[in-house]
Amino acid sequence: MRRWKRKILAAVLVIASVLPLAACGQSVKKYDDKSAYEELLQETKKKNERLKAPEIIPDEYFYNAGQDKETFGGDDFALWRAAKEQKEMSPWISREEAEQELSWLLRLLRSYYGNYGRSGGDEAFEAAAVHVTEAFEGDLKKGFGEYEELLGREFAFAVDNDRHFSIGFSMTEEYSLLGNLEQSYWRNDGKYFMDKACTMEIKKIDGEDPETYLRPAIGQKGELTWYPYIIGGPGEHSREIEIEYTEQKLFFNKTRRKTVQLSETDYEGGEDVAQKDIYRYEERGGSPWIKWSQFPKPEREISQEFILAASKIKGHPYAVIDLSDNSGGEERTLGIWFEAYTGRLHTPHVNVLKRMKTEDLLTETEEKKAYEEDVAMFRRMGQTEENGYKVVRPGKQKPKENAQRLFLVTSRRSASCAEMMTDSCRDIGNTVVIGANTFGCLSGDVTETLALPLSGVPVSFGASLYQWDEDYFKEGRGLAPDLYLTGEDCEERLELFLNQYAKVEEGTTDGR
Repeated sequence: MRRWKRKILAAVLVIASVLPLAACGQSVKKYDDKSAYEELLQETKKKNERLKAPEIIPDEYFYNAGQDKETFGGDDFALWRAAKEQKEMSPWISREEAEQELSWLLRLLRSYYGNYGRSGGDEAFEAAAVHVTEAFEGDLKKGFGEYEELLGREFAFAVDNDRHFSIGFSMTEEYSLLGNLEQSYWRNDGKYFMDKACTMEIKKIDGEDPETYLRPAIGQKGELTWYPYIIGGPGEHSREIEIEYTEQKLFFNKTRRKTVQLSETDYEGGEDVAQKDIYRYEERGGSPWIKWSQFPKPEREISQEFILAASKIKGHPYAVIDLSDNSGGEERTLGIWFEAYTGRLHTPHVNVLKRMKTEDLLTETEEKKAYEEDVAMFRRMGQTEENGYKVVRPGKQKPKENAQRLFLVTSRRSASCAEMMTDSCRDIGNTVVIGANTFGCLSGDVTETLALPLSGVPVSFGASLYQWDEDYFKEGRGLAPDLYLTGEDCEERLELFLNQYAKVEEGTTDGR
């Protein structure tokens, strides 16, 4: 009996000795912060190297105006000039007047709006115009406010496809970034865990693989960790998810489940946006930290300061450029900055289609000058002419080598040209995007803003269409960061992160 007791006891001791290995999984190595950071950098580099514009542009994107529909011309230009100068809005509009100015608007958009074909072409825009006039239902007139809301509602489909497009009170549900920062999660050896000790492996989140939700992020004390994030559906501000994980219990794994509430979150810098300077250069811990909140015209003194900083930051091991409150502006300024920083043209991963003869709409000398400079820039980028459009199809280039680490900070407030800079900089080696998903406002641009000629309802539209790989960028959903940072005290947490991780890279400091 004693012999059997000794054998049983020995077996128990052996099993007990391997339980820690079983709990973490024999193939799972010990978690190491530095290794996790290096792995993140390598993944980011490989992901950026794979980026490219779509190979095929759908035929419907090339809307060919003038085949069997009226186009903009003749007296329309006189109304255009009047609309540009219009200062007052009419208190009332009749159905007949609405039909007249909507016909004028459709001719304008058919001829010059870049996203016209992509947003449904004549079928979609003509149906919206019909719905507007039918809504009068025998009324002799409608008040300005009611008419403006009616236009915004019926043309919302265009805003969904292109957030630069607007007409009246454009009604569309926005997308929110949903997350939960209450508990950290960890990735180790390709698996995800509830704890840093790797004792509780996550198997599924809402029935899907964990990476569907878990993203690398900066934690509450500046540490590299993982948090659940997802872009919600239109108008969705919260979501409940269930995490399924295993926990070792003596001789077997026990499946457990935890419910987590995701809610709306964003990068919060801790400053009042209205009080922020357009451009601010400072050094924190000896490294440049630039805040850039607009892209004004390159002739502006503030833009010149930003452009000159491209050379100034090169002598540092890393630099931070904060675009978290940058809603966009002039792409010419981005192009000049990018060339100053890299020595070559900026190369977004997108096909650009521009409507021909947009210069017909330009009335100011300054507008014409900017247009000519844009044309020159796009010619340098390899512009061709296809189906009545000026088209740039960027070829895949070898990423620009860059010894300096460039950290770009983005938020849901980063839009338009700020998104273009975020994308272009991913073509530079050693770029890491930190923060939240951008707003998602880069399927078009703004060429003109005016008031409709009879009612005075404001309208804006662009002549360009930007075609992205939709797995990479979607209107309203934006560009995802490489490393998430949201919630409170983001700037302080970013500084803690950089001091803990980026400082170890200071072996290469020239940036040349």
